[in-house]
Amino acid sequence: MKPHFFFLFMCFAQHVCCQQTLIDSLSIEEFSVLEEKFNENSLDSSRIKYADAFLLKAKRNKNVIKIADGYLLFSEYYSKTNKAIQYADSILFFTENWHQKKYPAQGYIQKGIELYYNSNHAKALESFIKANALASKQRNNLQLITVKHYIGLLKNISDEREEALILFKENFKNIQQKNLQNIDRKQYLKSLYALADSYSKNLNFDTARVLLKKGVIESNNKRDGYIYPHFLVGYGINSYHIKKYQIALDSLHKAIILLKNEEQSLPVIYLYLYDIYTDLNNQKTGLKYLFKIDTLYQTKSSSIYNARESYFLLSNYFKSINNSRKQLEYLNKFLVTDSIIDHDFSKLNKQITNKYETPLLLQQKQKLISSLKQNSKEHYRIITLLIILSLAFLLIILYVLRRNYKNKERFKTILEYYQLKKQITNKTRRNNVIKVTSQELSEELVNEILIKLDDFESSKSFITKKYTLNSLSKELKTNSTYLSKVINITKGMNFSNYLNNLKIEYVLDKLTNDEQFRQVYNIKGIAKKCGFSNTQSFSTAFYKKTGLHPSYFIKKLNKETK
Repeated sequence: MKPHFFFLFMCFAQHVCCQQTLIDSLSIEEFSVLEEKFNENSLDSSRIKYADAFLLKAKRNKNVIKIADGYLLFSEYYSKTNKAIQYADSILFFTENWHQKKYPAQGYIQKGIELYYNSNHAKALESFIKANALASKQRNNLQLITVKHYIGLLKNISDEREEALILFKENFKNIQQKNLQNIDRKQYLKSLYALADSYSKNLNFDTARVLLKKGVIESNNKRDGYIYPHFLVGYGINSYHIKKYQIALDSLHKAIILLKNEEQSLPVIYLYLYDIYTDLNNQKTGLKYLFKIDTLYQTKSSSIYNARESYFLLSNYFKSINNSRKQLEYLNKFLVTDSIIDHDFSKLNKQITNKYETPLLLQQKQKLISSLKQNSKEHYRIITLLIILSLAFLLIILYVLRRNYKNKERFKTILEYYQLKKQITNKTRRNNVIKVTSQELSEELVNEILIKLDDFESSKSFITKKYTLNSLSKELKTNSTYLSKVINITKGMNFSNYLNNLKIEYVLDKLTNDEQFRQVYNIKGIAKKCGFSNTQSFSTAFYKKTGLHPSYFIKKLNKETK
């Protein structure tokens, strides 16, 4: 036994020694050669030897810039892991006080990228903001393009899809105009994919498909192999949306094989495979992929969004086959992931929350617990559950009382504001032009757009016509990018929220000052009258603006005016 152990130890020692000798021999090469070899095949796990040799050479030469570059290679190698964030921090440790064209901005960009991939979106945004300020000062166009790319991705997460598309279009146009696709091919392909994905998210599947085909062709090589599977995923998802199911399955299954070492990329594929198989009347096969997401989430917390949706689907499935215990199990998992997202990412990605009303699910959960209690023979568990339910009931009562108090205070404030507004004339409205200083827009241009917006708001045409950013910019005879920026700067909100805000202001004014309006129209009628496509979108916008539901507001208003 001992000779065998000694033999294994000697083999291991010899292997380590050989590896070190190989790295020492490689470190003789030029930095540019080592970096080129590292980037030559992004899917080859052995490429880390070039990063090792690069960093070793940099430390021997005491070249601090190259040391930072070496840490950057390591961060890229360990991308989408916590180790990548640690290497990005090492870059910042070396470069934070520099005033160089590349650093420290590149360190903040790399840290932001890895935080983004680890779903720490708030901290990622902080890093990108720092990087943007530094890159702007150094006029580093490539870094500014990279920052704008990830800001666009964050806008997608926060469901600002139309604005994200504007950013991606600007970025791609900038890359082509300045012929940057050969200087930074990686960012060019990322921008191509992001633009295609953004078109898909804005339901322009035809344009997205053209760009995805282009991406599949251009990335199908050894050098760009790292992004090729992602173009396949995008192409597969696009094929699903246009109901080309077999093409979708072929693309997604091929992508799974290529992404076997990137587990964090798999959950979104699994969700679409479930949708495809369900549409093909093969839900049993689709369910396997939902269970796979559950397994992945146990080790990869970054898949929380996909996990939440899969838990909701599994809960519904077990409800449909009357398996209450399994329904409760996955409903509990849904509520846990939902609460984490609600707490940590309240300003990002509210799509699933809007789709599935959590309070209704909590009621379902309580009903399931009640039904399971009746069948249970373990009395001490029943007592425990009753205590928990009693405490929960008490907390709910306290919550309802507090909410009612807050609602009354909100109602009083809103009522006072609109009663006061009725007494104030708007004669000087046109003269109160806001002064705005912007590095990108002149004051004259900003004020010109503001005057046009003032006329637009006064006309109340937003009540009768459906506007997009493009259609309004055409009507106001201005550029959609300028219009978007002016609204963001002066109104403090994006275009979609700006339109909804105008409509809700109109409704509040009518409700508080026109008793006949309140009597003639119900909620559905009010929604239609003020330009909303349905009651739900109206109620959501009203609540976002006032913190009150429209039914509550009207009921209180009628009571106050009697």
